[in-house]
Amino acid sequence: MLEESYQPAAVEAARDRFFVITGCSGGGKSSLLAGLKAVGYPVIEEAGRQVVREQALIGGPGLPDDIDHFLDLTISRTIYAMTMALAQNGPMIMDRCIVDQISDPGQPAWRLEAARRFAVNRTVFVTPPWPEIFATDTERRHGFVAAEAMYHQQMRTYRDLGYDLVHIPKSPVPDRIAFLLERLPPPGAKP
Repeated sequence: MLEESYQPAAVEAARDRFFVITGCSGGGKSSLLAGLKAVGYPVIEEAGRQVVREQALIGGPGLPDDIDHFLDLTISRTIYAMTMALAQNGPMIMDRCIVDQISDPGQPAWRLEAARRFAVNRTVFVTPPWPEIFATDTERRHGFVAAEAMYHQQMRTYRDLGYDLVHIPKSPVPDRIAFLLERLPPPGAKP
């Protein structure tokens, strides 16, 4: 890619193309994203998991233990991913967005500006806390209680920023995907 073709400012005008699936950690987002990808939707992966894998590999400091460094990396990664996604047509499905990354109170002005400039479609799909399917893994080291507390803070932040939250029912994955397909524009659809 030529440097001059990288235009992050162009994302602001395309916000309605970016549909987010967020919610409680361990609430089944990965299965839903895989199902949507299988039917043709471009998916923007969660920046946090990518950063954790990279930082762990190199022994870097940008892990959630150093939350400010971690947030800086994940926000920058999200901006990059959204900018690169503009080359594709139609709706994009995002695994979380900058709003998730700024949900703790007391964020610096530049992070709030990033959430404003890199806003997404006002309709945000939410996976609720679901302890029966919650599991930890190499990137998700926190327990369900911490995940649920984070979820409530994230939902407050989304509501405070004017997003419309659509809760995805707790049901088998095919039913959850059908629920989303009824509410999303088809893959490749023009905005």
